[in-house]
Amino acid sequence: MPQRSQTDEFEGARAEELAPQRNEKPSPGLPTLTSYLAGLPHGWRSYPECEARASMLGRLSSIGILSELDALPADVRSAIHGIGETDWIPEVVHVGVLLALRDLRFGPSGEEAFLAWLAKLNREIMPERVVGGPMEAARQMPRIWAELHRGTTLVLADVSEHAARFVARHPPDLFTPLSHRWRRHAVHAFLSRAGAVQPRSIERPAPDGSVIEMTWS
Repeated sequence: MPQRSQTDEFEGARAEELAPQRNEKPSPGLPTLTSYLAGLPHGWRSYPECEARASMLGRLSSIGILSELDALPADVRSAIHGIGETDWIPEVVHVGVLLALRDLRFGPSGEEAFLAWLAKLNREIMPERVVGGPMEAARQMPRIWAELHRGTTLVLADVSEHAARFVARHPPDLFTPLSHRWRRHAVHAFLSRAGAVQPRSIERPAPDGSVIEMTWS
């Protein structure tokens, strides 16, 4: 019997049902977000050439979650007010808002629950089925990344029947270890819908980004 992934237990629940209630033991001072911004050259205004399509934030806006982010600066709140799933926003805002939600809704020890919540949200907005099998799904990933991001790239360096290697290129510290994890989880879900069994991955730093090694059964 195939082993269940750590997010399988959340199948059947909708994303808004998975998130704890607002301010249920929040992390004081938004430490995950604060650490991220401190590592950037210009805080929220860093790397304006890098943008993300607001697929996930638009979904969260539609269920009212983004209206709770009163701790963020006014210009950031304005940028995400009423945002739609096809809008573009700075990548730093995209990452920063999700990190703020991680601190506000999941508390100091809630990283795994936060990742499971994002994994469920990703499954809600991605296609129910991906045709062509895992190898073809891996080949599609650079195009999909380009449709959702500007100023950063994802390149397929190699693919075989049960493995793929990607090279991600982006400015320093634009993404955090936690955001690298949620990106890999999204790719796992995409590969699973193409028929991959137990997708798993490791990610290693590279001079201008990272290298992602993925395998599946």
